[in-house]
Amino acid sequence: MSRLVTRSWPADPAAPGGRAERRSFRYQAFVPDPVADLQLSLPGDVAGAVSRAERAVDALNRDPPALASLEVLARRLLRWACFKVRNRARESASARCRLLHVLRRQ
Repeated sequence: MSRLVTRSWPADPAAPGGRAERRSFRYQAFVPDPVADLQLSLPGDVAGAVSRAERAVDALNRDPPALASLEVLARRLLRWACFKVRNRARESASARCRLLHVLRRQ
C-alpha cells in the first residue's frame, strides 16, 4: 500500500547558496505501491497503435531519410513527450489512483 515516510536531509556546510540551503531538514517522501506484479492489459486498438509505431520506428532505423531536420524534430518530440509525462504525473495523486484509472478504462 502506498504511504508517506518521513526522511531527513543532512546539513552540508559546504553546499552553495544561503544558510537555509545548508541546514538539515525533514521531509515526507511518497512511496508508491509496487508495480512489478501488476497484470495490466492494453485495449486492442492501443496495442495495435503501439505495434504500428514500433514498425515505423524500425523502418526509420533501417532506412533513415536524408533530412537534416530530423534531429530537430526528434528533440521537439522528446520535449513534448517529457511534458506529457510530467503533466500526467502531476495529475495522479498516487499509484493506486493510476491503477484505478486503468482498471476503470477496461
